[in-house]
Amino acid sequence: MVRTSLDQPIRMKETKLKVCHTLSRQPISQLRANQPVLLLHLCPTSFTRLGQKLSRGFGFITYKEAQSIEDAQAHRPHNVDGREVESKRAMPRKSDGTTESSKATKKLFVGGVKDGDTEDDYMNLFSQEGEVEKVNMVTDKDTGKQKPFCFITFVDTDATDKCVLKYEFEVNDHLVQVKKAEEKNQQAGVRGGGGGGRVGK
Repeated sequence: MVRTSLDQPIRMKETKLKVCHTLSRQPISQLRANQPVLLLHLCPTSFTRLGQKLSRGFGFITYKEAQSIEDAQAHRPHNVDGREVESKRAMPRKSDGTTESSKATKKLFVGGVKDGDTEDDYMNLFSQEGEVEKVNMVTDKDTGKQKPFCFITFVDTDATDKCVLKYEFEVNDHLVQVKKAEEKNQQAGVRGGGGGGRVGK
C-alpha cells in the first residue's frame, strides 16, 4: 500500500478507480494511465489459500483529483507489463450497506420522469455525460401516458457508471434519479415502474 498526505479529503466516489485483470506478479502500482495523473493510494486486494497469498484479480487506485479519473478513463485500455487491464469507476456503498452492481452495462434506468418530459430533454441532458445511442421513453399501453421512468443507452459503459455516481439530475425544474438497468432475468418479479430498473425487450 502506498500513501501520501492529502491537502483535502478524498471524495471516494469521484476519485476511486477499480482496475481488473491484474496479477500479483504484475502489480497495479505500475499503472500510469498513459498521461500525468497523481496516484495517492493503492490498495491491491488479495486472499490466502493454503498459506499462499493470491491475487483476487483486481485492485483500487485512489486519486486526489476527480479529473484524474476522467483522464484515466479517456485513455483506455491500459497496459501493465505487456498485459491489458480493464479500469472502471469504483461503486461506493449505499446507506443500507449494499453496493451498486459493478457489472458493465450501457443501459441506464431513469426514475422520476414526469408528463411533459420529452426524448429530446433526456437526450440533451445525458449527452453531457457521454455519447447517447438511444433514449427509450416508456408509455402505458392502455392509456398512452408517459410512465414515470425511461431508459438511456450509452455508447460507452463508462458513461453509465459516471451517471450512477452522480445519481441525481435536474430536468425541466424537477429531479430524476438513475441506476443501472438490469435485464428481466436478473430482476425477476420486479416491475420497472417500482424502481427496479428492469429492461424490457
